[in-house]
Amino acid sequence: MTKLEAAKAALIRKVRATKSLSMIKHLDTSLSLASDEWWDTLPNPIKQALIESDAQIERGETVPHEEVMKRARRWANR
Repeated sequence: MTKLEAAKAALIRKVRATKSLSMIKHLDTSLSLASDEWWDTLPNPIKQALIESDAQIERGETVPHEEVMKRARRWANR
C-alpha cells in the first residue's frame, strides 16, 4: 500500500466513524474546493475579475489591511 493509499484509507475510517454532519459537510466543501471544478462554474465576468486581481497582486497593486480598515471606518461614519 502506498503512502497515498494509506492516507486515503485512514481518512475514510475517520469519516465513517464521525457522527458530526457539520464535519462531513465541511470535509465535502474542502474536497470540492480542492478541485478545479469550482472555476468552471463561475460566470466569465467573475473569472476575469479574479484573473485581473491576481495580476494586480503580482504587480504589487495592493492596499495594506490597516489602510482598508481606515477607509472602511471613514466610509461607515458618513
